[in-house]
Amino acid sequence: MLRFLTVRPLVAILWIVLILTADFWIGFNVTKQWRAAAFPTVEAVVTSSSLEYGTSRRRTSGPVIRYAYVVDGTRHEGDTFQYGNYTSSDWQWARAMVRAHPVGATTRVHYDPRNPSDSVIDPGLHGSDLFLALFLTPFNAIGLGLLFAPMARERMRASEGAGVRWRDDGEKIRVRMPRHFSPLAAGIAVFAFAAFALSILVGFSFGLHPSMSVMVGVWAVVLAAGASAATYCWLREMRGDVDLVIDKVGGAVSLPATFDRKARVAMARADVRGVEVKAYEQPGSPGTIVHGVRIVQRSGAWEVVAEREDAESAESLARWLRGKLGV
Repeated sequence: MLRFLTVRPLVAILWIVLILTADFWIGFNVTKQWRAAAFPTVEAVVTSSSLEYGTSRRRTSGPVIRYAYVVDGTRHEGDTFQYGNYTSSDWQWARAMVRAHPVGATTRVHYDPRNPSDSVIDPGLHGSDLFLALFLTPFNAIGLGLLFAPMARERMRASEGAGVRWRDDGEKIRVRMPRHFSPLAAGIAVFAFAAFALSILVGFSFGLHPSMSVMVGVWAVVLAAGASAATYCWLREMRGDVDLVIDKVGGAVSLPATFDRKARVAMARADVRGVEVKAYEQPGSPGTIVHGVRIVQRSGAWEVVAEREDAESAESLARWLRGKLGV
């Protein structure tokens, strides 16, 4: 995962800035929508109602509804259907809104009592707001990775054991060695993937303005998927499923069922000849070179116990394991 998030610093900074800008824009408008729901209302007359087309006619459009209203004897005009209103490919929804607000019709608008010229037809939170947040979720997850991955790599290089967690109870040394993800990282990855997949499904099935009930259900599924993945990985760690166990009393070494091992593999500590680092192409990822940390037995057989993206980190872990194994 850290290799996937290894990009040039300038690209990472640009990505994070763009995503934060989008988050701010959406959050700002959602806040305005939420506040406007509590504003006083007044009857307004629709003076103009049409579709605004984007760069691709009939494919991107938005409702442009102008209206006039009077507050405390002063006439005001407005054209805000929703704060943050923009053109989108959901032209059927845009047409429906225009048909629902024909010229000459009356409608209720919410206006800011401190600034009566600021008004909106359709305030409050909508399914489209939750849809936008869902769509941006995987991009935010990548941004978090780009932000924290460099720190994780440095911590891994600097810490004893190249970042692995371990404990020694006097009889056994347990080294926690998950192959890819920590529980938190697994939860975020599944959460982001579920958000990406369901945003596409919802967009094709319901358009860009799904109902609030649909989006609440979708968000419940996404959150449950992320929480389930994190819980599953956490339980595996708590059970010791990913622990490499060095039995100092019994003189045995037990390897976790990772790296194509279908079950735990036990060997005598005396049969361990050494720990080496071997660079190879990662299976399923042509062109991606990883550095495997392997426990080598006196018979010549070996077992991979960890992979690192850089040789320095892999060698640091191998050196630490040699010390714990006494080889």
